[in-house]
Parts: sequence; structure tokens; C-alpha cells
Amino acid sequence: MTEFKIQNMVGSHDVGFNIMLERFCNAPEQKNYCKYDPEMFPGLIYRMFDPKVVLLIFSSGKIVLTGAKERKQINQAYNNIANVLKQYKHETQPIQPSYVRGSNEQRRL
Repeated sequence: MTEFKIQNMVGSHDVGFNIMLERFCNAPEQKNYCKYDPEMFPGLIYRMFDPKVVLLIFSSGKIVLTGAKERKQINQAYNNIANVLKQYKHETQPIQPSYVRGSNEQRRL
């Protein structure tokens, strides 16, 4: 393999907070970029034009960035969306189910 070309790079990141996807998608300034149908797919699909990257944004705060041809495009796409996502931060974290809680929870009972 001496001649190959990178066609698609994928990056992932966790922003560290939950995101209100429905509110984000319904914002007038985002409508041209977003598609969100939780009955079909749990993530919001965000098509960024510059750089040309697609972001899959999940309510958990996890993001998958795909379609980049260079690493700097992934970094630029994340930098473009990071402050926007903070506007849609879900202030109350969901209660974790008992099977997710550690054994420390059980000891307190």
C-alpha cells in the first residue's frame, strides 16, 4: 500500500454534560443544520458546512464527528459547536438506574 488517500476520519468526545436535543434542534438558528427524530435514531444529526463534517450529538453529551479528511477539521468542527452546546446544557442530571449505581449505594441502604 503505497498510494492511499484518507476519505473519512471519525472523532468522538464527551462534553461532560447532558444536552437538551429537542430544544437545540428547534432553535431558529439551528433548523437548517439539524435533524432529530428520536423514534428513528437517538442522536441529533448536525450537518456542518464549514468544515464539512457531520456531528452525531446525543443527549448524554457524547458526540461523534465524522466526514473529516484531516484531523484539524475535527478540531475546528468541535470548536465551532462547543459554545453552542453549552446553551443547551441540561441543568438537572437524570437519576441513574440502580444497576448503574456502584456498590457504595447499596452499602448506604
